[in-house]
Amino acid sequence: MKMGTKLQFSTTFHPQIDGQTEVVNRSLGNLLRSLVGEHIKNWDSILPTTEFAYNNSINRITCLSISEIIYGFKPRRSLDLIPMCFRYRIYESASLFASHLHELHKEIAQHIERNNSEYKLHANLKRRFKTFEVGDFMMVRIRSE
Repeated sequence: MKMGTKLQFSTTFHPQIDGQTEVVNRSLGNLLRSLVGEHIKNWDSILPTTEFAYNNSINRITCLSISEIIYGFKPRRSLDLIPMCFRYRIYESASLFASHLHELHKEIAQHIERNNSEYKLHANLKRRFKTFEVGDFMMVRIRSE
């Protein structure tokens, strides 16, 4: 079953790409390896299922799944994500749903802010802050890249 999987390219070994791409690629690679097992030639047939599983796994920082963040509810199966026919949509609750998504996104922003503060606290525990005056001498390490 196709669930609208899109292929998006990024350049390899490009320093401007954030580390999140590498983290997601590593996670998806591990997930695919565990699901494919001995059927290596059929890895592409399980991509939609793998995407659904990844998008419904709970994120440690936000405490929600990607699907819940985007759609505002937890899809139990892939059929829950297929758009409904226009005549079956409930338009009266659109503003209620929009406010639900707005509150959800505010809550996620608070989770991310709290987590970033914890990261900053732990990163700065062993860091020594120095102040320099004009004319001070210092050693500079230049890395060759």
